[in-house]
Amino acid sequence: YQNEKDFDNAIDLYNKVIAIDPKTFPDAKKFRLACLESKAAPITDDAVKKFQAGDFAGAAAAYKQAIQIMPEPDNASLYTSLGSALQSS
Repeated sequence: YQNEKDFDNAIDLYNKVIAIDPKTFPDAKKFRLACLESKAAPITDDAVKKFQAGDFAGAAAAYKQAIQIMPEPDNASLYTSLGSALQSS
């Protein structure tokens, strides 16, 4: 699924593998995170474009949407960018 850019199904399968036995497929968390990042990338790109255009409210909304997709601790940059957008608006 991941190679076909069907990130929702890939994420679902990785979640199932992790829930059953994460030791069976130790890279499942890494691959799941890669899928989440790929799924959030177009939204993050849109947020950056909105921020650069001065649409800080639109950028903040897009960053919030990306955070909903990637609620991982590895997405600190999204929270930082959200903070910048909110502070600028």
